[in-house]
Amino acid sequence: MGFARELNFLPGDTDVDVRIGLEFTNNRAAFDAVVVLVRLFAQNGFRLMRETYLDGRPMQTAFAHRENDNTIFDIYYFYSGVSEGRYVNANDFGYRRKPRHLIDNKKSLSWPGYATLKVNVPQPVEDYLAWRFGPEWRTPKKNWELGPVDNACIEPLPQVTVLTYGTWDLFHQGHLRLLERAAALGDHLVVGVVSDELCAIKGKQPSQDEATRAAAIHALPFVREVFIQRMLDQKEFDIERFGAAHLVVGDDWINHPRFEQVRDYRGVELHYLPRTPGISSTSLRAELTAGSRGP
Repeated sequence: MGFARELNFLPGDTDVDVRIGLEFTNNRAAFDAVVVLVRLFAQNGFRLMRETYLDGRPMQTAFAHRENDNTIFDIYYFYSGVSEGRYVNANDFGYRRKPRHLIDNKKSLSWPGYATLKVNVPQPVEDYLAWRFGPEWRTPKKNWELGPVDNACIEPLPQVTVLTYGTWDLFHQGHLRLLERAAALGDHLVVGVVSDELCAIKGKQPSQDEATRAAAIHALPFVREVFIQRMLDQKEFDIERFGAAHLVVGDDWINHPRFEQVRDYRGVELHYLPRTPGISSTSLRAELTAGSRGP
């Protein structure tokens, strides 16, 4: 961001913004990074202005130079491993899910006027600014002038997150009804799709691959997040990273240790919802198999 301002992409703002990518699973590394940064900035004449945290994880650290309060050095921490293909940062006002290509596609360039000072800049920088500030990013605006169009990348924080899993092979009305009932428990439905590899480990042979099955879930307007489940024992991690208040499972799994062991984990409420009778992926696969054999 600072680099873009120096090149007059965003004139009139003296703040310098830096993004640091961290793994969500390594909370200790995030705290260690903040401690090191505060010490280094203090040694170079900067004072700590503010820190923000969400669910115990650092999200922002801001510094100002002791002799020049007009320039704010803002560091934002974005976490991988929360949202598929994205890095996530959040505060009390909302969260941003930065597409991974805006992190991975970067180039080391010299800061204007300082040939030896190298910074990693998203490439092309125009794509990054369009994601962050919307279609009007070339129009100079102060922070208090930014409206919904400029802040479209900031999504409201969910109030009640619902988490569920499934293979979702040959998506049918039974799947739809279960997901609709799950969505009614909150305002942010997160759906895990069992990976092809995990299906094989469990002895399942879905007719569709994981990408096709996930696409069917993505297409549902009431689903807010879709991810690929790659491990059997990742439920505690998913409850934590998504902040789930409810975990929904079909009633064919009732009292199964795999789900009972996470009952009340971080306050999550476990629900076993009834399946729709008379329809299942298994029966649909059998019908397709029989049909392919002919009379």
